[in-house]
Amino acid sequence: MLLWEFTAKNLLNVLSENDVTIWYNIGNDAKEDSERGHYARKILYRKHHSVLLDSSSFSDKVQTRKIMKTCDFMVEKYKDLDFYVDIDIGKIHDFYSEGSEEGEELRVTKGSKEYLLTDYSQIMKNLPKRFNKIRIYVSPKYDEVRLERDLLDKLRIEAVNVERDAN
Repeated sequence: MLLWEFTAKNLLNVLSENDVTIWYNIGNDAKEDSERGHYARKILYRKHHSVLLDSSSFSDKVQTRKIMKTCDFMVEKYKDLDFYVDIDIGKIHDFYSEGSEEGEELRVTKGSKEYLLTDYSQIMKNLPKRFNKIRIYVSPKYDEVRLERDLLDKLRIEAVNVERDAN
């Protein structure tokens, strides 16, 4: 997306676009012999990245480190492939729970008695406050190369083994 930054600095400008103008612009960019043209051709011809490896939704520092080491290993070994790491971190809720220093003390009432939501609901009590999902994506570096299913499966198995053995 950084390659299109100058056209998207003000996100409200996106509202002036529609499917036809976006497709037209991608088609024009695809004709260019540039990095932007390379990614436009990937979009236009649906040669997008494939998920190579992903973490649980609640990965910790150890799993994050292992996935990053796995990506570094794959980048070093497979020079003709592009690898990208996507880290998606977010908040599920911000309710106070026992043992926590922070959080909103949302109270629920049952009959005439008042409870903290996280005391009343075992689901909310045990639900993590945050998520941390990490994925490694892979695609060929060159437009004319296709990532075949059997190679992708081989790469996935190798990535799982590298992650398992990483420290």
